[in-house]
Amino acid sequence: MRIKEFIKRRWAYLISLIFFFVIPVILLNEVIAVAEINVAFKITFVGFIVLFIIAMFFRKKLYEKILKLDNGVKRGVFRVLHHAVLYALILGLFWGISAFADKLFNLCVYCGISMAFGAVFLILDEYLNRPRMNEEGDNENG
Repeated sequence: MRIKEFIKRRWAYLISLIFFFVIPVILLNEVIAVAEINVAFKITFVGFIVLFIIAMFFRKKLYEKILKLDNGVKRGVFRVLHHAVLYALILGLFWGISAFADKLFNLCVYCGISMAFGAVFLILDEYLNRPRMNEEGDNENG
């Protein structure tokens, strides 16, 4: 099936994909702003989650290197710093969640409305592309 024919036949499905996936991602980027430093640079909550995951990965690698050190003051100080960084990451995550819970709620409401419109177009696509019966009661498509 050519692309032009596919678009002509499944236009409602393509619109439903926009409402289901594209609009919620745009809303996620625009609605959940953790800190705006200036117009050109902002840290989003999703960016914080990605940063948290990357930091946890490096934290594990760093902890393995700390444990390989000989027992002593140096190893103790690094272990304490290591645990302090973990505490700070978790505290930052909780701060981000609690400070913007109302924005998270609004995001869920807006995404739900968008997905409801997407569901309407998906149902319309299913209706338009249903198998049709001919006069003898046989299926035209199969």
